[in-house]
Amino acid sequence: MHRPSNPDDRFMQIYQKFRNTVFGIAFNYTKSNADACDIVQEVFIRFLSGKSTFNDDEHIKAWLIQVTINECKRHLMSSWIKHTVSLVDQTIPIEDKLEDPNLFHAVMALPLKYRTPIHLHYYEGYSVSEIASLLGAREGTVKVRLSRARKMLNLADAGIVQELDLVHENDAFALKLIAFTGDTEIQKALFELKLKKNLVSFDEIRLVEKSLPAEYIEPHGWDSVRQWEIAGSKLNADEGGDAYYFNYTFPPYWMQNTTGDMVIRILGLRLYHHGKLAASMDCDFGYRFTPERSILPEPVKIAVNRMLEKDIYDEMSFTDDYENMHLHRGEVSALKTKRLLLITDIAFTRYKARVHATIPEEAISESEATKIMHQFIQPRFLTHHYWDGLDNPAAFELAIVENAERLRLFADGVELPIDEASLDIVPERGPSSEHPYYSFHVEYEGFDYEKAQTVEIRFGDEVIALK
Repeated sequence: MHRPSNPDDRFMQIYQKFRNTVFGIAFNYTKSNADACDIVQEVFIRFLSGKSTFNDDEHIKAWLIQVTINECKRHLMSSWIKHTVSLVDQTIPIEDKLEDPNLFHAVMALPLKYRTPIHLHYYEGYSVSEIASLLGAREGTVKVRLSRARKMLNLADAGIVQELDLVHENDAFALKLIAFTGDTEIQKALFELKLKKNLVSFDEIRLVEKSLPAEYIEPHGWDSVRQWEIAGSKLNADEGGDAYYFNYTFPPYWMQNTTGDMVIRILGLRLYHHGKLAASMDCDFGYRFTPERSILPEPVKIAVNRMLEKDIYDEMSFTDDYENMHLHRGEVSALKTKRLLLITDIAFTRYKARVHATIPEEAISESEATKIMHQFIQPRFLTHHYWDGLDNPAAFELAIVENAERLRLFADGVELPIDEASLDIVPERGPSSEHPYYSFHVEYEGFDYEKAQTVEIRFGDEVIALK
């Protein structure tokens, strides 16, 4: 490229065209607006004062990216920061470039070596080979980092990701614990599995696991811990075979109640075909790591303290077949008792919104408390319809109750789905005479509370405005 007769005009054209690209890469490295702006200045000063010639604008862009990466590395290694005069009195908001600000926050939560390839590939449009050339890395390395980054983005809804590299393997497969993240309420880990040999035909793959805080292993032992299965998802790899990823959620409250290491014990691999177990492979892999608790953000907690009232059916059950033609539909004649529920507070994270509630009755059993809880949260259930009147309880049939009067959570007018697993919990009675009531929590899909314009609980026609 020959420099034009008015180099200042040409420089401003290049600056306006590529400043967001330079800023985006710099911000990926530094995670600081101020530092990224300093790097933008330094890179364009070098471009302005340099004597290099270029074939076209793409050649200029590649040069700017390479210089930006080198400058970022120098900046991160330096013990001091060089301040220069601004080229323009404007900060470039990187979020404005992204269609989904939540995705921006998830990308920024990734470790640096994953952020940069994601930015260059998805936001700048570079191929794997071009990224490898710009970063001075092998193509295979870039492919692996892009694959892991895509899975980590599914993991990083709540906070910063702690990268791990703990590997166990046997003759059949290699299993790596690659990441940990979460908040003080919910923590997650990500496993990567690579098979070493062909196995039976399968369409679902699961890990069998147990986990414990390290300080609990000695007094309690592994036999006291229930084992779970974690479903995996396949990611086609460009080299080295397919990889499977397992997104694991730790049991609640363990991180809050401990200060030491966490241990995950993998006991085997199970393969399913059309819903039936096709094969299983045993192992005993232990993964012990120290969680970086400092990266776990606190949830936003909102006090509610609102009493709700509802007519609770005396009889209640569930079925897997609500389409059964023999179930009564329509108006129900059934025995009911008026009961109360106190919504105490809600904890909001990007993973979950957790509503805490108390049943303010002392003289009830666990089964009675469970029935009350379900009728406040379940979308539908069965009860007895006394078709010959309430005075003849022997004459009844099962009837469907479409439960419109239940706890529902909305953010900006959109109903958040309830976590199906929280429908299976059992209320727990308080541990002392000062707290003699049964309490429970119900969880909904998480979101960014700070960015939501309106948040509300709806219970039938009643609305509790939280924001």
